Amino acid sequence: MSIASVSQLVISAEIAMRNSNFLDAVQDFSEAVKIKSDDAYLIQQYALATYKNKLPTPLAALHKAREIIQPLNPQHSTDAETLAIAGSIHKKLWLITWNADDLSQAEGYYKRGFEQDKNYYCGENYALCLNLRASSQRDINLQMRLNVQAHQIREALIKILYGITEDANFVNRTDKKWVLATLANTFFALGRTEEGLFYEGFLFMEKYEVFSQWERDSYEFEKLQLMKLLNSKHLKADHQLQ
Repeated sequence: MSIASVSQLVISAEIAMRNSNFLDAVQDFSEAVKIKSDDAYLIQQYALATYKNKLPTPLAALHKAREIIQPLNPQHSTDAETLAIAGSIHKKLWLITWNADDLSQAEGYYKRGFEQDKNYYCGENYALCLNLRASSQRDINLQMRLNVQAHQIREALIKILYGITEDANFVNRTDKKWVLATLANTFFALGRTEEGLFYEGFLFMEKYEVFSQWERDSYEFEKLQLMKLLNSKHLKADHQLQ
């Protein structure tokens, strides 16, 4: 197949993703990867579509996605997108299996993506992983240290995100919706609810073709995780810093 055929497969897959048709997206990205096996974008999107598809089971889909992303060598990669997807795979594995190694790997990937690239998605999830790790600790002092560290990351993240929104070209950014989503959830996590609702309002003003159903579902899922933590005793240290 030609490069033009790859382009057609990618267009078809991206349309399927926007329509939450993950099965077709998996099939198209799979065919595209067979043709261009060294294309990082195709591999990343193939892995993403695979775990979003949740077939034959969510756990099996995550294991398959973990296999798909391996050629990009996430263990040593500095590519923020690769690290973000690898982190998501292991975080979701942990949410199913409660295997501590998966949470540790997710935290490591997100940490590298945030510290090396200042990637806001990685920063948001690095902080969340610290909170999740704190929630499983019996040592109160360790809980406090992890939650304080997560708070500090979120404070730094707000500054990074404000810098992005203040740029003259912000309205034209293709990731504007994710900047707004991260701002909203970061403010919620810091206990600054009014500011979180402010940015969430802008987020939900985005048109459906810009902010698709699966993306809305992803945002709501991340928010739900935060709300569960906020309503637990394990984030007490975070809010004592207000």
